[in-house]
Amino acid sequence: MHLAGLYLSDFGVVQVEVERFRVFAEDARVWRGSAPGPVPRNVYLRGSVNGFPGSLAILSFRERGTIGGWVLVDGTWWQIRGRAGVGGLASEKLDPELADDPFDCLADALPGSLGVSADSLEITSETAEATPLGTFSYTARVAIETDWEFLNLFAGDEGAATDYVGDLFAFASAIYEAEID
Repeated sequence: MHLAGLYLSDFGVVQVEVERFRVFAEDARVWRGSAPGPVPRNVYLRGSVNGFPGSLAILSFRERGTIGGWVLVDGTWWQIRGRAGVGGLASEKLDPELADDPFDCLADALPGSLGVSADSLEITSETAEATPLGTFSYTARVAIETDWEFLNLFAGDEGAATDYVGDLFAFASAIYEAEID
């Protein structure tokens, strides 16, 4: 799918090429308290900006009519917002000061070991033969539990809170796939 006419202040009007991908599994369930709730029928898209190698675009067309996402071009992030059927998409360049905060993984500092070190892993001829050829992807089934404090961030709107969780997983999935291939 081609999205023509997205304006990014540093680059002018750009064209985004995206493809649809699934965030919620076909058999996903959403529970609100002790009652099942609807799984969002949002459309998630990921791709890149034409003419900018290494760029990334992640968009969410939500069932409720809002559009959101992020675009990365030349190390700069833009937040994308809009509403279906109302004008175009607005882009806002994110503050580069926020991006300069280096990520620091503290997993190695956690007490207790999982009992497996990278040095203890080896590839044998048996496992090498079982490695699939071509491209493939992994799927992780994840359960998310939230509380009333999280829901209050969305003024009690359960649909908005669920959309936010879906957007986070769309973003994480697109980043993971782009970096890990």
